[in-house]
Amino acid sequence: MFPSLTPVNMYGPTEVTVTTVHYFFPRGFDNVVIGRPDPNTHAYILDSTMRPVPIGVPGELLLSGPRLAIGYAGRPDLTAAVFVPNPCLDLVAGRVDPALAPYYQLAYRTGDLVRWRNDGTIEFLGRIDRQVKITGVRIELGEVEAALEGAEGVSQAVATAVPDPSGQKRLVGYVTPGTADRASVIAHCRGLLVPAMVPSVVVTLDTFPLLPNGKVDVRSLPVPNWAAPAGLDAHDDDGVDVGDIRSLVSSELAVLDIIRDILGLEATARMPLKAELFDLGASSIQVAAIVSRVRKELGVQLDMRAVYQNPVLDTLLTLVKAQLPGAEG
Repeated sequence: MFPSLTPVNMYGPTEVTVTTVHYFFPRGFDNVVIGRPDPNTHAYILDSTMRPVPIGVPGELLLSGPRLAIGYAGRPDLTAAVFVPNPCLDLVAGRVDPALAPYYQLAYRTGDLVRWRNDGTIEFLGRIDRQVKITGVRIELGEVEAALEGAEGVSQAVATAVPDPSGQKRLVGYVTPGTADRASVIAHCRGLLVPAMVPSVVVTLDTFPLLPNGKVDVRSLPVPNWAAPAGLDAHDDDGVDVGDIRSLVSSELAVLDIIRDILGLEATARMPLKAELFDLGASSIQVAAIVSRVRKELGVQLDMRAVYQNPVLDTLLTLVKAQLPGAEG
C-alpha cells in the first residue's frame, strides 16, 4: 500500500509492461531518481560494449524478466535491434526461479542513459539516442529529418523538440535553403508520417549554425515564430482574421475560441479558414482536447476520426454547425 501523500516515481517503457522501476520519495528529497527494479525485473546498466558499468558511471539501462513484451508486431528488424540476448545472463544464472529462467534470456534496450547510485537506486540522466517524447508520443528525430529532406527544394534538415511560449514541447523542423516552401514541406511530411511526427513549425534557414566538429549546433538554432504556423506562408490571405469574422455564426465563433485557447494562440492571431488544424500547430493531444471541449460546451458529439477527416477549419466548422440542434443557417 502506498504511503499517504508520498510522491512516487513510476518508471517503465511500454515494452516492459509500463511500470518496472519505482521510487518513494522521502521527505526533503533533493534529487530525482527512478528507483529500484520491481520484483522479477532485472535492471542492467551497460556501456557501449554491453558490459556492466561501476556505480556512478553512466550507461544504457536494459531490463529483463517476465514482463518483457515479445516484440513489435510486423517489425522483426526493430524487435531484433532492441530485444537482444541478455548480455548479463551469466550473472543471474542460478539466481532465479527455474520456472522463470526462460524469461531472462532476452533483455530490452531502453535507450535511457542512467547510472547506479550508492544506495542501489537508479538515476535517470537522459537518452542515448535522438528519441524525444512529445505529448506522450515517442518520436525518432531521424525519421522526421528523413521526411523533411525528401521534400522538394530541401537540401538539409534538422528536427528537434522546442518548448513553445506555454512551455509545451513542440516538434520543429529546420531546413535549408531559406527558399524552401514551408507549406510544401509540411504537405510532404503529412504524406509520409503519422500526425504526431509532423512538425508543428518549419523554419527555413540559409545555413545551419555549426559546431567546431562540423555538426549542426542545435542549441544555436533560432526560436521559431510560433505565430507563423508551419503550413501557412506569411503572404497567405486566404481566410479571415479572428478580429474580422462577422460572417460566422455563434457556434462557429465558439469553436474558433476553443481552438485558439487550446493552441495557446493570441486573440489577434490569424486563423485562415482554409488552413488545417495542424497548420496552426495542433498536436494529437490538443485535437483530443478540442473534441472534448466542443462536446462539453456545444453538446456536439464530435469524434477524433471526424476531425482527422475534416481538419480544414471551414469544413470542421460546418460539420459542428450541422450537428447542433436546430442547425444554424
